[in-house]
Amino acid sequence: METPQSSFADALHDAHTVLLRDLQELEKAVASGSGEGPVELTGRLERLRTHLIEHFQFEEEGGYMAPVLKEEPRFGPVIQELLAEHGKMERILDALILEIRTTRSIQDAFREKVRAWIAQVRHHEARENNLVQEAYYSSGATGD
Repeated sequence: METPQSSFADALHDAHTVLLRDLQELEKAVASGSGEGPVELTGRLERLRTHLIEHFQFEEEGGYMAPVLKEEPRFGPVIQELLAEHGKMERILDALILEIRTTRSIQDAFREKVRAWIAQVRHHEARENNLVQEAYYSSGATGD
């Protein structure tokens, strides 16, 4: 007997869960007194980058925004804005990785840059989630 593949909703949930876990772990790693050094933090940022890109690809390449746009075309400009933010967040993360690779100790200014980036990603994810919920409820897809 074949095992059913994960549903789209399960895959979306899993992608969000991995990303949120990575962000929580990164936040702990850049806390003052965490004891994590530049080498460990570089590895953590690089792993997060891999998960982030996978997450964004899931959203972009026929991902969950496509059905939202089809059902609610009025959300087109917001969806385009959200998708454009992906590249910006990737570039900031790349800059953080380059910066940490060239340092011997983690300074408070760098910690603050990482925390600001984490806040940006969380805000972005919240906006996406709200958009999907709004589209779902406005389309009458609430079910019985």
